[in-house]
Amino acid sequence: GSVDSMLVMPGETITLPKVAFKRGKHRANGWEAGGKLYKAGDEVTVDGPVTYSVDWGARVTFDGNGADGGETGKLYADFEGNVTAPKCGFTCADHVFKGWATSKDGRAQYDPGETFSNTEPSTLYAVWELDPDIMSKVSVEGVGEDWSDGGHSTLLFVTNNSSTPLELHASFRFLDASGNELESWTDSKSCVAPGETTLLYQRCRKTGFYTCDYNVTAEEATSGSGPLHGNVSVEEASVEMGKIVVRLTNNSSKTAFVKVLYFYGKGYNGGKSLYPNVVWESIEPGEYLDVTIEAGVAPEDARWSEYRTRQYYLDGYLE
Repeated sequence: GSVDSMLVMPGETITLPKVAFKRGKHRANGWEAGGKLYKAGDEVTVDGPVTYSVDWGARVTFDGNGADGGETGKLYADFEGNVTAPKCGFTCADHVFKGWATSKDGRAQYDPGETFSNTEPSTLYAVWELDPDIMSKVSVEGVGEDWSDGGHSTLLFVTNNSSTPLELHASFRFLDASGNELESWTDSKSCVAPGETTLLYQRCRKTGFYTCDYNVTAEEATSGSGPLHGNVSVEEASVEMGKIVVRLTNNSSKTAFVKVLYFYGKGYNGGKSLYPNVVWESIEPGEYLDVTIEAGVAPEDARWSEYRTRQYYLDGYLE
């Protein structure tokens, strides 16, 4: 675009025109002359030769950075080259907005309402933090102690009822009849998908075990690690007198690493068995892995098929 020069008489008053020039990711704030700033439409008195230069404001765009909805419109720097950070219009389920950052992985630098200098086109990224009330969306079912594996194991079924993958951690304190602590242990699952249930357990290695206190906590899954739960399906391929073959199928587009396959069974006579089968195998996308669980691990029963309840839980991750 262009704006024609104007010939005026000294002392004449003129009206500054609209800016017809274009400059990439900038917006014209108005005109500048002699260190003063003017908007289009301002009336000025001309006392001699003068040049009015365009005052450009650099554009700022906003990135939801993992948001699941909403939007935040672009802004431009004002005459002084400043921008006031807006409220966040994005939404991210089970997260709270912490501010704006200058990079995707950066810390929040600007709060809504805070003014900052912006002389070049830039992008600000929303910073999210897991909702501190996320534990209200995690259900824990304690199923008591399992003595059938020759030890004293406390079992917890933990379900992720939130909308984001979580790392789940359980702490266990084993006590004697007088309330004295015998042992303390932890168990963790690196990534559990929304809607999925996993097994957390720990075994007391000392005699005199009487009861167990436990506590479960959750945090956001580490960036870049996908949930094994929800991506690897588990089904019984065959059930025979002496063994069960469990088929693990990778339904994701990434390589799945299975560390442990947990079997939890309950017989008709009420006997329970917890059996962790160390696998540590990788499964490519669309492929499957058959894992055999031998009957010899069932102290109450030599035939797996006689376990009325058979459940399986995985521990591992996607890469």
